[in-house]
Amino acid sequence: MINTDVHGKLFHSGWAWLKILTMGVWLMLSARTIQAAENEWIPIISNADYSFGWWPNGFHREGDDGRPHLFAVETGAYVFCLDTGNLPVARFARLDPVGYLRALRQGNEAVLSAEQVPLELVVEYRGRAYRAKHCKAGKMGNPREAVLLESGRIAQRYRFPGLEFMDEKGELLGA
Repeated sequence: MINTDVHGKLFHSGWAWLKILTMGVWLMLSARTIQAAENEWIPIISNADYSFGWWPNGFHREGDDGRPHLFAVETGAYVFCLDTGNLPVARFARLDPVGYLRALRQGNEAVLSAEQVPLELVVEYRGRAYRAKHCKAGKMGNPREAVLLESGRIAQRYRFPGLEFMDEKGELLGA
């Protein structure tokens, strides 16, 4: 569909949202500063404001080498690690802010030394509790089954299809 804006210029309505979004982001970022002193502006986003996700045991692996398919997310405040083949066992630790660039150079140390914590993803259906056991990436032994949807400095968005939920008798939830 072709529309005309107030200046008589033609634009595709599918691009209108992009113009509005771009303008909104620009306004938000320009407004998100504080004045520390006369003529000095400091951005609110700091060096400790970041997040990134990765596969500590590798993404491109040939065959099954016996290591779990771990997926990790690190921020300026914490690290979280998910074993895609054994979802009830996760790792979590609070971190001292070190900054984005230094965190990248640290490697897997923070995530692999994080304490194991229980993780319960529960669906109740017809009076029975079903707990997530693994996703397709863990079951197939292939991290490529997980999907990165969006990535940026502040947020990552992933999808882990093929979640399998089992009750206490080992019966799968047919969803």
